[in-house]
Amino acid sequence: MNYLGCPLIANNTMASNRPGAMQLEVTTDMPFVFETCSIANNIIWDNEIFLSDDVTAGEYEIEYNDIQGGWVGVGNIDADPRFADPDAGDYHLKSAAGRWDPATQSWVNDDVTSPCIDTGDPGFDVGDEPEPNGQRVDMGAYGGTGQASKSPGQ
Repeated sequence: MNYLGCPLIANNTMASNRPGAMQLEVTTDMPFVFETCSIANNIIWDNEIFLSDDVTAGEYEIEYNDIQGGWVGVGNIDADPRFADPDAGDYHLKSAAGRWDPATQSWVNDDVTSPCIDTGDPGFDVGDEPEPNGQRVDMGAYGGTGQASKSPGQ
C-alpha cells in the first residue's frame, strides 16, 4: 500500500508465489489513509498467503475474488480457477466456449470451464473481452482484456 493512499488492486492473478503473494497490513493507525482499500476481481491461488491478524473488517473491501482457503466478502469464491497450464506459465482460464492459447496464437475450446469467468465485480466494465462475454468481467489478469476467456452458454 502507498502510505498516502489506497490503490485499487484489481484483475490480477497471484499464483504459485513463495513465500507469499500479498501481505495486508493494518491501516487504521496510518494517519493519511481516509478510505477503504479495494481488492477486486483477483485470483489468489497456490500461494503462501500471510495476512496480519490485526486487519479488521472495513479496512479492506475484498470482494469478487477467487481466494484459496476462502475470505469473507461479497462475491468471493474458493474454487479451483482451472488455469490452462500453470506449470508452463499459462494462467488463461479454461472455457468450453474458448480461451486464448498464447502458444498457438488461437482460440481453443476446453472440456471444462473456470468458475472465474463472468464472476468479477458487476460494477466493472467488461472492456475488451471478446464475445460472448456474459456482460460481466472475468476474474484474473485477463479479465477486461482481449484475451479474456469466452462465456459458455451465451
